[in-house]
Amino acid sequence: MAIVCDSRAVKKGDTFVALAAHEEQRYVHLLEAQKRGAIRLLAEQGAFNKDGLSIEYVSNARKTFARLHAQEWGMDTNTIPVLGVTGTDGKTSTVHLAWHCLGIQAARVGTLGWHNGTIERDNEYTTPLPETLHPFIAGLPTSCPGVCVEISSHGCQQQRLGGISLSGLVWTGLAADHLDYHGSIEAYFQAKLQAVDLLQPGSLCIINAHDQRLLKIRSRALARGARVLTLGFDSGDMRIERVAGTHWRLVSTYAEYDLHVPMLGAYNAWNAAAAACLAHAAGLSLGTALQRLENTPQVPGRLEQVADEPLVFVDYAHTPQALERVLQVLREAYPKQKLICVTGCGGDRDILKRPQMGRVAVDMADEAIFTTDNPRSESPQTIVDAMCAQLSPTDDHCVELDRGRAIDRACESAGKDGVVLIAGKGHETYQEINGSRIPWDDRVYVQERIERGLHVTIG
Repeated sequence: MAIVCDSRAVKKGDTFVALAAHEEQRYVHLLEAQKRGAIRLLAEQGAFNKDGLSIEYVSNARKTFARLHAQEWGMDTNTIPVLGVTGTDGKTSTVHLAWHCLGIQAARVGTLGWHNGTIERDNEYTTPLPETLHPFIAGLPTSCPGVCVEISSHGCQQQRLGGISLSGLVWTGLAADHLDYHGSIEAYFQAKLQAVDLLQPGSLCIINAHDQRLLKIRSRALARGARVLTLGFDSGDMRIERVAGTHWRLVSTYAEYDLHVPMLGAYNAWNAAAAACLAHAAGLSLGTALQRLENTPQVPGRLEQVADEPLVFVDYAHTPQALERVLQVLREAYPKQKLICVTGCGGDRDILKRPQMGRVAVDMADEAIFTTDNPRSESPQTIVDAMCAQLSPTDDHCVELDRGRAIDRACESAGKDGVVLIAGKGHETYQEINGSRIPWDDRVYVQERIERGLHVTIG
């Protein structure tokens, strides 16, 4: 007997939970599940039940399904620490860094894929569905020191983590994103806040000390019986202080640690410190975690250097705040070099950020080139027009919808001594255009330029 949410997969003796949004569709699925042999039918309250099916009504079907499915897969008795990372930016990097801190047998789940300590495979969702996440955790060996999971606002809203208990959680910070889905920044925050409710008593919640909602998050974590650690640069229980270059110092009232982060930017120092603290929540000593950070491999598509002449970086930045942060880091690291930004916006997503993205690119770079980035069902020209809507003729920018030609133009404009940021796609290996996924990888394209000898080299 199993807990099932797909009526087509029901077998005799199963429990079926109807998740469809519309009453009539729920009825069709419930009827099919009964015909296939389901002995228990659960659904949210609805009047459409013309055949008098014996339905158990619940207030939140998705939460009910997740919790029942978690029990089925032994999540209530799971002994492997589950560590979560949520926030608007920095989730992928922090998960990757914490995973590295924990060691080679550790597991991770998120934007970059599934990794069980041995094998990596692609992941369709940032935060997976319960029917795939629970078997993954249940299948990890007892020697696994922890599994790090990216927690998206969609994952929270859709109750994908119901039935999971967290040993630790990082809150990286909140800024406007996914407002097309959530409707408002407050609704987005409330969705994210549900991740805090997954903390088990005695767990550790690491919060960005600079988040304006710090007190609300802290209060929610303490109500769960969790310990709270605020982490910041000029405030917090633990503070990050720059020593020189990528050498930082982690300072608290009781101790002081060296923090060596082989990545540019203060935000990466914060991600690394948070990752070390998260690994500590799984039982690793903080000193060991920090030591392991010194030889951290490059996080794919996160300020990843892919060429030397000009310097070319690929980054996943797809929000105004993320793009600004990355450009600021490059400006500080290479103050005398010409800085070119290639960027775009995804289609069928938050349209309000488009002019903001355009403004950031023009203000922070010496030259901005707007191009296609996953237009999905929208016209690439329409998207770029929105990005340029608040720009003036004197703003140094141009439009090249062909992403390859946009990269060519940026590299040629930068010259051998310049710096190019290709933003938006990062690790992604496709372009989604008119409902189809077409192979595309910014990193591969730059490498092909190198092989063709088009004035781009890599050391």
